[in-house]
Amino acid sequence: MDSTPSQIQSSTTSTRGPFAAPLAIFALVLSALLVIPFLPAMPSSGLDASWGYALNEAIDRRIVFGKDLIFTFGPLGSAYTQMYHPATDGIMLLTCTVLSVALCAGFAVLAIPRRPLALLLLPVVLATAQSRDAIFVAIPFCMAMATFVVTRRGRGGVTRALPKPVCAALIFIGAACGMLPLVKGSFVAVTLFLCCCSIVLLARARHFKLAVAIPIVVLVSMVGCWIGVGQSLFTLPNFFIAQLPIISGYAGAMSSEGSFWVVAIWLLPTAAALAIVYFCLSRGEGADGVVLWIGVLGYFFITFKASFVRQDDGHLYTALAALSLVSLIFVMSVRLRIALLYAVLAFFSWSSIEIQTNNFHPRQTAMSTWYAVHRTAVGMKLRLASPRRLRTDFDNANSAIRAAFPIGKVEEPVDIYPTELAPIFAHDLKWAGRPVPQSYSAYTPTLDLKDAEHLKGANAPRTVFYSVASIDLRLPSLEDSSSLPILLTQYRVAGRSETALQFVRSPHPAAIDFRKLDEREAELNKDINVPPSRDPVLAKIVVRQTILGKLMSAAFKLPSLYIETKFEDGRVQRNRFIPGMAKNGFVVAPYVGSVDSVVDIAADMSTKEVKQIRIVGSEAGYWRKKIHVEFFSFPVSPQDTAMSLAGVAPKSASPALLHGVSSTLAQCYLESINGVSKAKFPADGVETGNAASVVGWASPSTEKGIAPDEIWLALASESGATEFYKARIKERSDVAAAFHHAEMANVGFNVKVRETATGPMSISILTVREGVVQDCGIRQRVIFAK
Repeated sequence: MDSTPSQIQSSTTSTRGPFAAPLAIFALVLSALLVIPFLPAMPSSGLDASWGYALNEAIDRRIVFGKDLIFTFGPLGSAYTQMYHPATDGIMLLTCTVLSVALCAGFAVLAIPRRPLALLLLPVVLATAQSRDAIFVAIPFCMAMATFVVTRRGRGGVTRALPKPVCAALIFIGAACGMLPLVKGSFVAVTLFLCCCSIVLLARARHFKLAVAIPIVVLVSMVGCWIGVGQSLFTLPNFFIAQLPIISGYAGAMSSEGSFWVVAIWLLPTAAALAIVYFCLSRGEGADGVVLWIGVLGYFFITFKASFVRQDDGHLYTALAALSLVSLIFVMSVRLRIALLYAVLAFFSWSSIEIQTNNFHPRQTAMSTWYAVHRTAVGMKLRLASPRRLRTDFDNANSAIRAAFPIGKVEEPVDIYPTELAPIFAHDLKWAGRPVPQSYSAYTPTLDLKDAEHLKGANAPRTVFYSVASIDLRLPSLEDSSSLPILLTQYRVAGRSETALQFVRSPHPAAIDFRKLDEREAELNKDINVPPSRDPVLAKIVVRQTILGKLMSAAFKLPSLYIETKFEDGRVQRNRFIPGMAKNGFVVAPYVGSVDSVVDIAADMSTKEVKQIRIVGSEAGYWRKKIHVEFFSFPVSPQDTAMSLAGVAPKSASPALLHGVSSTLAQCYLESINGVSKAKFPADGVETGNAASVVGWASPSTEKGIAPDEIWLALASESGATEFYKARIKERSDVAAAFHHAEMANVGFNVKVRETATGPMSISILTVREGVVQDCGIRQRVIFAK
């Protein structure tokens, strides 16, 4: 049976009473307060905390969003992060106040006059939401739902005009919608879509003034806030243009796999919600009903993508919060029996999903409203009674960051790779951040090139602290793929900490000399030989989606691609492969897996360890089978500091002592060369690039338990010319235990050599004890290649 305006009104059984109005007002005020971060988070280290801190610092340092800073979030992002900063605390409070009041206004329009007591559920829903995405996106969604409901009420009333409070509420919600894209750039799509639905509904109901006023208010609000936080009006379009690669590349780069059952369970109440909207609201309303149903469908689709493309706990809460918010909207807008049945379905779906993801904590969920109210009360009391306390906590948080990340005095502009930005701000350094401030987010060729060009520009950092780390087990060299060659050639290694390498920009940086080694068409899931080179090898790989793949990516996400790196010793390293990060080229050989490997490249040490790569992907037809591959090499001038950090042993010109070898009684064992164990040494010798890393142990006498004073590696060419390298002695308690001599623990050695000559050479090991030199008798052939 089709709905009529009178049925829509009668379906919402009245809950009015003498205490309904004050209780509803109390619920609205409490709800609004719960969204405002009176007790904000403080800065800390970590990936998420660093970008939150960076957003606040960008406002304080007058950095231009969309040009100098390209990120998902905008200048009002502190409303999302809820992170305190003296320069943005007022902006955060004001933004959250406007957004929270707009959200409450939307629910008030839906609930009043028929079910005002339903508003008592709003604080509970907001307290359990645990997702700022769901809360903020609910603002334009409530606007669309409220617009439909109030225009239906108008048809059944005496007058066509909407009550002034309703008009004021819709205009205020429109102003809040104008702010949302400046909180998070990706909100622009859902906000624009749902605002358009509201405007169409108003226009069709002949509320033309309101239909015109709302887009004007949205635009004025957006422009006013943009200018109000110190941004230039002329840069606003650039902010939204800069969001395009971030949004379009998100699904391919940031997706993560998760349980299929979690998705299926969530889709069940989603389908039920769409059915309820159709049968209880849209049916019989003609084009208006179609607009509403499409609006709700769009809301659920965007929520689906936001929640399940990257399927982790943080994003999952967006999906769960959406179910509870929709349940409350149904309580206010459809027959109570149907709304309660849907709420039960949503509750069981929520519980089932939390059980599936091992996040089912019923007591914590039940107490969440109390926790939220208590936190809000404590925060309000703190701000009123001790307004300086937040600044003190902020200073203490920075002190903790400085203690965890000690950085010496750096006067020049600085940046940190890949993600840990908080130490820059805690140490109050000059930030010369790249446009995409964290490396994992530069996942399209355009974004990657912007960061690379920044390193070569006038505003480039003079000092860069570089660590090797990646998210989602990505191939580490994919992140900052175009920037790493610049750092290796136009910057110089100045030092290192336990986890970071310090680069300093060269006074006169030269252009990188890329030399093409090979170009070919390869195939997905097939081995690709890496051309041999003494210089680092860069690979440009283009993997294209099929039409089916593009449709699947638009609708949901694609199965992940992986890259397998095969080494000379047979080892295989499997990492996540991001096609957008590989198009500009990334260092494929040597394998960049740690800071040590970057140091080796800067020291121009090549060990020829990477033999093949393979791009591994689904055979379901999402990817074209043919992939285009180009290989380039680029020379890196050896840097003295890098060679010292790499532990490269300096050549010694035939020390006189070593020519007096007294015997060959010393006992030694050569365990590995370049990580390849002795058992896997080829019969004709170990092939390497221009460097060799030799690990083993040596003792003048294992029978007597004697440890050497010195260990030397001798490298002899076929012509008889010999060079000597002093090894680093290391403790080897395992060797001492094996020979039952605890006193001979210091027999281990590690020596790295860098050889400019090419061809076969012979390695031998010498020990020195109290001036007596002994030869171990080892003669290991090593072939230094071009």
